Amino acid sequence: MLSVSLENEGLSQRALEQLIDMLDAGSIGPVVVDTIMATMLPQLNDPKIPNRARNLLLRALHTLADEGQGIMEAMRPLAPTLAGWLSDREPSEAMLGVIATAFKDKKTALELREVPRRAIALLRARETRRWPHARRMQLLRLVQWSSVNNERAAELYAKSGVHTELLSEVAGAVSVPGQFSGTLIAC
Repeated sequence: MLSVSLENEGLSQRALEQLIDMLDAGSIGPVVVDTIMATMLPQLNDPKIPNRARNLLLRALHTLADEGQGIMEAMRPLAPTLAGWLSDREPSEAMLGVIATAFKDKKTALELREVPRRAIALLRARETRRWPHARRMQLLRLVQWSSVNNERAAELYAKSGVHTELLSEVAGAVSVPGQFSGTLIAC
């Protein structure tokens, strides 16, 4: 609940910026990582935490993990929880972002071996095509990083033809029949 009240007061962004500065501060960085994870992990694993509070914590964790290798590595114990969240019918943008960031760490990527199958199912689901752009982008980041750091995931994506589906989806969004016919622009 503290996290939601911090968000309402606009303090959460300033607190995140200060934590990022401390992560970069050399000798105290590991202490900051340990403290952050000791505080966040129990809350993120608590099934009673309201979705809004969980999403705020996840957004903070995503930001911190993108900024610091120590946080990314410290997320390893969260791997089973992250995989479970992807089983939600409607994973939030914050959940997808944290899972995508977790895949940047090669050891965590190997622990998340069941996630690519769920990502494929989500990509193929009609509902996800209507998701807001930012949420869909987090799902695509998840596919990107899981294929980069987990060879089995890359093979699974290739076998399932996800890349051709995504290319046709992008092509459909960009190209309209006749849109480029007869127009040549010289550079």
